[in-house]
Amino acid sequence: MSILSPLLGLSQEVCVRRVRQAESLRKVRERLELTQDEFARALQVAQSTVQNWESGRSSPHRGTLARIEALSATPAGELPRKRSRIAEETRIQLITALETILDRAPSAVIEEISRILTERAGKYGDPQS
Repeated sequence: MSILSPLLGLSQEVCVRRVRQAESLRKVRERLELTQDEFARALQVAQSTVQNWESGRSSPHRGTLARIEALSATPAGELPRKRSRIAEETRIQLITALETILDRAPSAVIEEISRILTERAGKYGDPQS
């Protein structure tokens, strides 16, 4: 059993994944010849966040991993991703919440939500493509 497992209350498998991800992220940052602070500013996160990633205390969100990939031109397969099951559960929760909001919202609010979603799709690219 990993020494981190009981300390963090995580399974050994999760701890091993975090350690591997921490090493990968540190290597990407070092390959870019950036300090933790410079890397953090490039990703628009706090330096302590990068420090937590590299120590294995936390992991970047999927959107942040995408920014890291873009920043480093690292192929998607080289940076560890969170389990797709978790991403699917999150997607379902978000869609359910949005449907509830849309069912109760006045048409002006729905139009504003539609405008924001259209702008975001154009800005960040269509997630379905």
